Amino acid sequence: MIMRTKVFAVALMVTSFDASAQDAWMQANELRAAFNGRTVTGQHIDGSPFTATYAADGSISYSQPEITTEGRWHIAKNEFCTFYEGLNGGCFLTRKIGENCFQFYVTENQETGRLTPKEGTPYVSQVWYPELKSTCEVLSG
Repeated sequence: MIMRTKVFAVALMVTSFDASAQDAWMQANELRAAFNGRTVTGQHIDGSPFTATYAADGSISYSQPEITTEGRWHIAKNEFCTFYEGLNGGCFLTRKIGENCFQFYVTENQETGRLTPKEGTPYVSQVWYPELKSTCEVLSG
């Protein structure tokens, strides 16, 4: 009986951790602190690399192989929004993974007004500060 109780307690802790991790979206103040005036290196979900600089005035300089463009960024509610000249953009829920990894998720605004990731959609890109060791999982592109 003691062994069964320990196994149940461990299973409950793992379940609770996973549930709370799902709700660990960055808030507006955290997003501002993480990206305002910063340059990040990243990968889209297909593994293609890019670099973006989010200036304090709300402008973005974005480049990936064979593409360089400008755009605008802002924070709406707790979503990080990026829009580019000639490229797709949007607003994303953001999760910090480890010390130096941020993942962006496409959202849908349900009738409740609660922002949630779109059903079955993985993150669309991940970024890190290039001057520090990345804690993101490297994707092959």
